[in-house]
Amino acid sequence: MTVIHADASDLASYRGAVPADLVIMAGVLSNISDADARDHPRASSSLRRRCLGHLDQDAAGA
Repeated sequence: MTVIHADASDLASYRGAVPADLVIMAGVLSNISDADARDHPRASSSLRRRCLGHLDQDAAGA
């Protein structure tokens, strides 16, 4: 496991770290505008590795 403690607003913080299997972002929503908070789930999903496709297929077949 790699933990990066960095400024989330600095794009250089993500160099070499994405795509990630797990992304934990703490304290973000209290520091951004309401409009950015609404867009946050879509934007932050681009940081993670797309590895859950098999779970989506299993759920669809159930």
